[in-house]
Amino acid sequence: MKTFIFDKTQTVCDIGGVKVGGQPGANPTVLIGSMFHKGDKLLANRKEGKFDKDAARAHLRRLEELSVQTSMPAMVDIVGNTPEEFSRYIEFISAETKLPICIDAWRPEVRIEAARVAAGAGLLGKLVYNSLNLWNPKLEAEIEEIADIGVRHVILAVFDEADKLASGRIKALEKLLPAVEKSRFASVLVDTTVMNVAAMAFSLQAGFEIKGHYGLPVGCSPANGTYMWEQLRKLRSRDVFAGADSAAHGIAALLWSDFLFYGPLTGSDRVFAAAATAESIKAMFVYADSGRLPLEQSHPVRKLLPDFIKQLESEA
Repeated sequence: MKTFIFDKTQTVCDIGGVKVGGQPGANPTVLIGSMFHKGDKLLANRKEGKFDKDAARAHLRRLEELSVQTSMPAMVDIVGNTPEEFSRYIEFISAETKLPICIDAWRPEVRIEAARVAAGAGLLGKLVYNSLNLWNPKLEAEIEEIADIGVRHVILAVFDEADKLASGRIKALEKLLPAVEKSRFASVLVDTTVMNVAAMAFSLQAGFEIKGHYGLPVGCSPANGTYMWEQLRKLRSRDVFAGADSAAHGIAALLWSDFLFYGPLTGSDRVFAAAATAESIKAMFVYADSGRLPLEQSHPVRKLLPDFIKQLESEA
């Protein structure tokens, strides 16, 4: 049985030069860290959009460094509550890094205005709209408005309160796709919505089924599970939390995810290490199934285990 190769042709999206999706083992999982989220120590005054620019700049430099060192691609998720906040954050981050960015707001009217800000700055080519979902009663109007703005890349967040298994996420996607397909976005990514660490199993299973049936890029946010795991956090141990967080992201990267939201950039070191390890293991699963090694010379397994790859190539 071939677990890591899909018969369905897999969609590969190019977002600001970063490839998302495809057959497992081809394009590494894209790691997306957040800035300006609730509780982010960078924030000095959210209402006024004030933040520690030196610390933010240092986080971005480290993110870029880790991406180069591990060959794991990266994006930045910008969280905000008002269009004015997004205007300040987008201006700063777009000036500091060439990495693609996601705009992440709970209220749809704020997401729409953030997209408008990004459009005015000429950033739509590397902007991901995070996200479209069935919780918005005016979803069709939101889709129409962002399409008119020129948004090219969108994430669909799929979840069904009445069916919390993988099947519920599939049902949600089936409801979302017809409305989204009319607008012909360049990229449609599917976030299979993590509610807690254990239930991440349903998210990953849904991702497997979505790739198998639709060929769309899939991912999730393991950080939603780890950072809200109250029983674990009560242990008050950074090492214990780091171990659980690394495990969750490594498992998610291994099991078919094309992208992962991993929470605060302060966790970048452990998440990049965990995901690069998982990506190397995934590449060997694909090799066992197909006899094929990653073609890209920059793939994590080639970069981090070059002698082993040369050995396999010499024996082929």
